[in-house]
Amino acid sequence: MYKRYAKRGCPSEYPVTSKCILLFQTIQGVDVLLFAMYVFEYGDKCPPPNRRRAYISYLDSVQYFQPKRYRTYAYHSILIGYLRQAKNLGFHTAHIWSCPPSKGDEYVFFCRPNQQCTPNDEMLCSWYRKLLERAKEEGVVLKVTTLYDEYFKEKAYSSGAFEPPCLPYFEGDYIPGEIENIIKDLNSVKEAKRKDSKMSDSSKGSSETPVGKKVGTRSNPGELINIGQDKVMLKLGQSLKNMKQNFLVVHLLSREFESAVQNGDDVKDWTKEKAEGICIKSTSSAINENLQKSYLVGDAENRDITREDESFDTRQQFLNYCQGNHFQFDQLRRAKHTSMMILYHLHNPAAPKILQQCGACYREITHGIRYHCQKCSNFDLCQDCYKPIISGAWAQRDPRFAHDKTHSFKRINMDDKSNPQFHSEERAKNLDEHLKLLVHATTCTIIGKSKCTVPRCHQMKQLLHHLRTCTIAQKNTCTVCTRVLSLLSMHAKQCNIRGRCNVLFCDRIRERNKRLLHQQQLMDDRRREAQNQLHRTQNHKEISIVEV
Repeated sequence: MYKRYAKRGCPSEYPVTSKCILLFQTIQGVDVLLFAMYVFEYGDKCPPPNRRRAYISYLDSVQYFQPKRYRTYAYHSILIGYLRQAKNLGFHTAHIWSCPPSKGDEYVFFCRPNQQCTPNDEMLCSWYRKLLERAKEEGVVLKVTTLYDEYFKEKAYSSGAFEPPCLPYFEGDYIPGEIENIIKDLNSVKEAKRKDSKMSDSSKGSSETPVGKKVGTRSNPGELINIGQDKVMLKLGQSLKNMKQNFLVVHLLSREFESAVQNGDDVKDWTKEKAEGICIKSTSSAINENLQKSYLVGDAENRDITREDESFDTRQQFLNYCQGNHFQFDQLRRAKHTSMMILYHLHNPAAPKILQQCGACYREITHGIRYHCQKCSNFDLCQDCYKPIISGAWAQRDPRFAHDKTHSFKRINMDDKSNPQFHSEERAKNLDEHLKLLVHATTCTIIGKSKCTVPRCHQMKQLLHHLRTCTIAQKNTCTVCTRVLSLLSMHAKQCNIRGRCNVLFCDRIRERNKRLLHQQQLMDDRRREAQNQLHRTQNHKEISIVEV
């Protein structure tokens, strides 16, 4: 798509924030994971048409919710709560693709109960319609339309939306995959025609190309000339026409606000009432001023504290994580065990990852007081080493314990959970420093007794050497290997070097990530093909009934 439409405004990338929202319920004294939802949020910095749009990508649940009669109500409440939050943050539109999983595929939960039924296409569409009707009654949603009505009807074409770059582009959605298939088909037809024309020219001895005179229509674009609209858009419209109820466009704010966002206008001064299209009668200047201060539209930036975990990065990674560890949901007792393992992994994010080490004794500081040097980039001391180091007592015996006395230290309580925002920022900063140190240690050529000027370079080299020479067959059972591999995996996610990377195992990890992405794409292709087959079959049945 980018190759075909780059000159017509198609951007090369869409920056996105992905989130995994989970619901746990305490059943028989144990927290059980019952519901999971993956969403994509495209902020204000994302180029149009994705700017300030949210995409509800995957939903999945297991049947253990109690009491059973409130299950649908609870899941609807979660979705409505998310739409309300997205609206308050400043997202003007949310998109939903209503598509049940294909036979043999699982969305999020591995090995669901056999007795749990999978809803068919019509039931799932009805489930979403009831959800959005309730959201409209609660004032969260202004209007609900379909993607076909928005972009493929006469009104949409008259407004200039007649090329694929005008369509919202979401990873794993029906639209990107179908567009790629249509472009491939058009290119293959074009290539076949070119070969046929060459053969006919060589046989006739003429280089003239026959010119048609028939004008194409939107219902039958074919390969006709003088067609005014994009062929890819026309074929895509034909595919969507019979399944338009499956692609829901949820308007959270008004059309005027959406147009202003897409045009790149400054919307910082828009009030919530103005963005919703509500007219406020002027009363007094003081009241109007208070309204403008209190109800400004959000900037589409989420400032909530989030937990970053590699196992939950994507739906496919979480599914593979459960499959690899045999975390199943087919029975309640297994769902309890799986949920407890997941919760331990979430509440102990530092367990398999990099921890701060004492710069004197090299022990990991997991509890107690940590003293962080505010001058050095990555230097910490534990409780036992702090006083001998700053007093210079140990430096008299061994010069390697000497530290600049002008440097000040910050006292950090590792057991203090009262300020999660501070700990989150500390972890992010510490991780960034370790990633930079990893890249440096890989390219550093200083060996032997010579000391590198970068702090902890030698320790990082020792960790990498341990990873190469560790004799434990299962690396995940070795604490040191687990943490170094976690750091390498984080580097590989951010690595943008084309070709071979010098960092250990970076190429292998990137290749593994490509395989995971390929698995995801294969599943998306199966979803799309199953839905195409379903609606094409229904269309053929309707045609045959009319003919009879």
